[in-house]
Order: sequence, then structure tokens, then C-alpha cells
Amino acid sequence: MTKLAFLATLLAGATATVLPRGDIPTGAPALPLSAFNTMPHRMFSPEELVAIVDNGTQHGPDSNFQGIQATCSNTRIRPEWHRTNDAFKQKFVDALKCLFSRPSRGNYPGSRNRYEDFVQVHQKVALNVHSQGNFNAKFLVWHRAYLWAFEEALRGECGYSESLPWFDETLYPGRFSQSSIFSSKWLGAINLQGRCVTDGQFANLALNVGPGGGNQYHCLTRNGDASFTSLCTSANVETCQRANDYQVFAQCEEGGLHAYGHIGTGGEMNDFFASPNDPVFWLHHGMVDRHFRIWQNNNGNRVNYVNGPGPDGRMLTMDTPIYLNGLKPDLKIKDIMNTIGGFLCYKTAEGNSMKERPVAAHVAFLLTFHQCLPPLNTHQMDAVVAFTPHEQTPLRKLQQTPRELLEKSLANLVTSWPPEKASHVTRMGFYQGPTSIAYLFFHLSKSHPQLEVQGKTPSWWFQEYFHTAPEPDVDESSFGIASEYYCHLALEAAHTQDATPFLNAVKALKLNDVQEILLGSTGLLILLRLVKTFVPSAASNFDDAIHTVVTHINASSWLFHGREFTGAVHGNIGIITQLCLSGGASAMSDPLSTFLDLQQEDGNWHSTTDGKHEHMQWCHGVPGCITSLLAIKEYFPEKPLAGRIQAAIEKGQRLIFEKGVIKKEPCLCHGVTGNALALDTDDRNHLLSFATPRAVAEGKWETSSDPAGLYCGEAGRAWVWSMLDGGRKGFPGYTDV
Repeated sequence: MTKLAFLATLLAGATATVLPRGDIPTGAPALPLSAFNTMPHRMFSPEELVAIVDNGTQHGPDSNFQGIQATCSNTRIRPEWHRTNDAFKQKFVDALKCLFSRPSRGNYPGSRNRYEDFVQVHQKVALNVHSQGNFNAKFLVWHRAYLWAFEEALRGECGYSESLPWFDETLYPGRFSQSSIFSSKWLGAINLQGRCVTDGQFANLALNVGPGGGNQYHCLTRNGDASFTSLCTSANVETCQRANDYQVFAQCEEGGLHAYGHIGTGGEMNDFFASPNDPVFWLHHGMVDRHFRIWQNNNGNRVNYVNGPGPDGRMLTMDTPIYLNGLKPDLKIKDIMNTIGGFLCYKTAEGNSMKERPVAAHVAFLLTFHQCLPPLNTHQMDAVVAFTPHEQTPLRKLQQTPRELLEKSLANLVTSWPPEKASHVTRMGFYQGPTSIAYLFFHLSKSHPQLEVQGKTPSWWFQEYFHTAPEPDVDESSFGIASEYYCHLALEAAHTQDATPFLNAVKALKLNDVQEILLGSTGLLILLRLVKTFVPSAASNFDDAIHTVVTHINASSWLFHGREFTGAVHGNIGIITQLCLSGGASAMSDPLSTFLDLQQEDGNWHSTTDGKHEHMQWCHGVPGCITSLLAIKEYFPEKPLAGRIQAAIEKGQRLIFEKGVIKKEPCLCHGVTGNALALDTDDRNHLLSFATPRAVAEGKWETSSDPAGLYCGEAGRAWVWSMLDGGRKGFPGYTDV
């Protein structure tokens, strides 16, 4: 058979038409639990897992390793069950029912339908693909091929258009019953003590394959056991991920999370031979395969080798066959090691315990990242990926404490850009220039009053930067966070506790048709909230002013220079965010819903509603959008908008994590530092590891227009380190007040 013919055979049926939902067989009796435990799963305690990994062998990289390339043009994403909507879940359940309603297609004794063909194959080969008395390294690779064959049957024979979901069991350790998987809406109850499943969409399901190696008509049963599911923790996942060798990882994974989930679900799932009878099997093994993918991706070479004994004691090689007994043509291990190459073409979406990362392009890339950053044209707006965080595996961590990073960053700031030198930068309020640095030190004087920088306190440095030049001239043409005049007035009010000059200036303002944050009305809202927060004695005097500005913005066009922007700085989400933070959330449901409609398939937003440009930077792209949504989601707790917000956040965060390290200067506004603030802790720290003082010094980043200031320079990075060290939370001059 030619290679093309082989692939055609593998993928046959992929364009099958959608079939109606099938009826499942019902009406069988329960069997005693002892019938499902004829051969126990190989299992280790968490302490034994640690010993297996710590005492395991180490497999070094192959000398001819040249990197792994993705060859799939349309890679599917396998989602975590709890991050899918009801429509997705129903499609999956319908496809399962479809297989139950279709006739058996081969020589599968005991099978009465297409679904049971898969159960019978697992029953037949179980002793050859699992460990028992002796370790069998074939476990992971065979089950990867088996899951793929099942997914192809769902897609090719039942018109299923989605990917195989998986169950992140670390979300519910010791409490699987609280997962929607085991609800009456979906797959039915788990805590049944061996009784038939009588609720959910597989209620009273009748099975004919198993238990054990026989065939006896019986119902689907479960026997939830929290003493085992409580072991399904992120810590135990990460123990196995530390393995430096395939056979060590395979042994740890099979006897760890794999065994805990099977035994803890119990009943059918505890049947060593016929556990695929329970539809939960596919979600459980989807998780196991995800752990395998993540372990492989911690070192690109891990898709290039296997080791360890097979069922006959002979060592596995990349050419060792994988027998699927007619479900699909037989394969070799090398065919299924790289899931984004060849014909598999899938990745898995993120979950609670670990992050999915594509295979590293080259191991040496980790050591030379700063050489990959040639200078760019300063006027280039499109963010250019310097290298993806996914290519930097394993997930990078900050090598110093936030306090150490803060102290180093501040030392760099006051040494390289002392107040007198900073005064020569164009003064643009909190955006850039000495007032933006003064804003940083003002907050540090509140959160870190005893911190010393070159022997001086933050209060001292605040005074130096704030008074480094004469007070700015009155300028009523702009009044946002880039207005030197109004920012200076607001910061002086917060410092002196005298809000009168600032309030008088605001009352004299004539609001114009600019609503964005740098120059317009929403920026003024930020300044009003700042003074209200830090001058509590005058707080009541600000309510009318804030209400007036909110009313003006709601009644005005949100265009900027005749165009409708979407991002945080000039666009709709920036305006929506500031209105929500200023008491105007009740009128924002419709504008927010419209904004969510504009999210692109990759997770980004076009910078304008009529444009095609997408940017990977806080000011004009997805990072600012996600930062905004994170800040305002609490104002919209009602469904379905709350669910749409969360889905948009997760979709955007995946893109930021993948492409968030860009060549532009590593700053808050349009660099990796600002991008990082849109992510959760581990992913955030991964991106921030490229913005540490050392990484900035070594990297060949684009030159900043203001290397010292808050939005474009060192002061912004210092803000982030202070935030991680217990300082003011939020994006400065945006969501911090």
C-alpha cells in the first residue's frame, strides 16, 4: 500500500453526513461489583510515584535531533469538558449514542453494536497494552492510537464535527460527583455503590461486552470512591511530569492518575478489560493522553524515541507495531508520537493542572533567546512574535523574588534616568515622562514606605520626579491620562490631600467629543477615581462630577478620528471598562455583547471595527481586551453574558500565551510586560521572565521612545514587580483605581 493510500484509508469516512441521534440499548440487570474487579489496575501511592520518578533513568537527547515541525494544516483542539458549552456537550453525547445505534462492523465476538466493537478490542488486547506483574511501556502509545481511532469513528461514522473532550480530574479531587459530567443532564450519577446508572443520557444503558474477559448482559454501573479520586491532584500530575525518561513517565502515569480515575469511578470503569463500556472512559483517557503530550513537549526530543519493555519483554522501538484489530489499519509507534504531525492533527486545550505547549523548535533556542530579537522599525505597529512561550519549555519561572526584581528595577530606573534626565522626555501625564515615574513612587510610598532605593524612600523619590520641572501650563484641550496638566493636578491632590484645585479645574472643563483614555473623557474618569480614592475626606464631592462625565460619554459618539476602535486605549472596551468602574455598568450589557461578537476565531480583535489589523499588545490588541474583561466581569454575573465573557477571556488568554512575547520594547503599553498582565499566575510569570532586568539587558528589543516611563519603560516593569510584592493591583492608570 502506498503512503497516500494508507493515509486515505486512515481518514476514510471523514466527510460522512450527520446521522440522527441513536437510541441506546436498555433493560439489563445489575451485576455484583466483584464481577468488575477480576484483575486490579496497577496502582501506586503518591509516595511511590515520587520514588519512581526520583529513582528513574534518564534518556539523553539524540545527537541528530533537528527539531519537530508541525505538518497539520488544520489542527483540532481537544477541549476540557467543563470549558465547553451545552451545545458542544450534546453533540458529543449524540455521537456516542449514534455509535450505540449502529451495527457492529467486524469480527468482534460479543459486540452487538459499533460502540461495543471498541470495547471488545480493548477487552481482547488489555493484557498486551497494560502493566500487570511486569511493567509494559506500550500503555501510553497504544491508548493514544485507540482514542484517535474512536474519535475518527465519531467523526466519520456519526457526523461528529468536534474534537474529543477530556476531563480535568484535578478540578474535582475527591468530589467527582460535583462535576457536571456525573449529573443527570449528561452522563449520570457516580456514587451508586454498584447499582445501575438510572439518570442522565445513558440511563439504564445495557451492555454485552464484559465484565472481565467474558460477555454477560448487564447494565452500566458505577461505584464512586473518594479515597481514590482524592488522589487526582495537580501535585501528582506534576510528579510524573518531572520524569526524564519515557518508561519512567509511562509507569508513573499508568499507576498514578490513570489508575486513580478508573478505580475511583468504579463499577464498569474498574473493569481492567471492558472499562470503555462507560462513556466516561474517553474523557478520562483524554486527560491521560494530554498528560503524555505535555510531558513530550517539555523536550522536543520526546517525540523521537520510546524505551521500556513491551508485553513480551522486548524493548519498544519507534517501529514497534500498534495493533488496532480492524478499527483502523495497524500503525507503528513512530506514527503517533507527534500529534501535530502526520495524520493525528490534534492538540488539547488548557486545564487546571498543566498547560498544553507545542513541541519546542530547538532545545538550544532556550539558551540563546536574546539573539533572536533584531531591532525593528520603530513605527511598525503589528506585533511581531519574537519567539512563542510555547517554544520555551518547560514553563519558565521567575528566578528571583518580586522584591528582588523590584529593587533591581528601581535601581536601574533612578541610575539610568535620574529626575533631571527624565525631565527632558516629552511630558505626557501618566503615560510617559517624569510625572509617570512620580505616579509609580507615589503608590510605592503607600505600599512599600520603608523600601530604600539608593538610601532614599519612595516618598523622597516621588518629590524629586514630581517637582523636576515647573508646573505645566493650563491645557484644556485634552484631559485623559496622557494630559500632563490634569495628571499633575490629580497627583498633587492625592499627595497633598487637597482636592480643591483639581475639582475646580474639572468643573471648568468643557467636555469634547473625544472619549478614549489618553486624551478624552474616560481618561478623566480615571483621574477622578484616583483623587476620590486617595482623598477620602473629599470623596462625596466627586460623585456628581463622575456622574456628569459618565452621562456625557453615554450620550456621545465613541469614534476616535472618525474610526471606531476596539481596544483598551482608543476603543470601545476601554470606554466600557471605565464606565463600569465608575458606576455605569448597568448600561453596558449591550455594548459589551457587541464587543464580544467581534472577537476573531484566533481569540484576538481587529484594532478597528472596519479594519483587518490585529495586534498582540495591550494598547490595541487582545491583551488590553482581556485585561479589561478580567476587571469588569464581576459586574455581569448573569447568564448568558457571564459565560460569554469567561469564554472570551479563555480564548484570548490562549492566544496571548502562544504569541505574547513580541519584539517591541518589553513595556506595559505594547510589549511583553503588559501582555503578561492578561494571564493567570503561571502563564503570567512565564511571560514576565522575559521582562526581568537581566532579560531586558540581554535582549535586543526595539528601542523605546521613553525607556524610563510608566507605559513605555522601566517604571512600568517596576510597577509589575511591586504589584507581585503586595503593592497596588491593576494596570496603572487604567484599572488600579
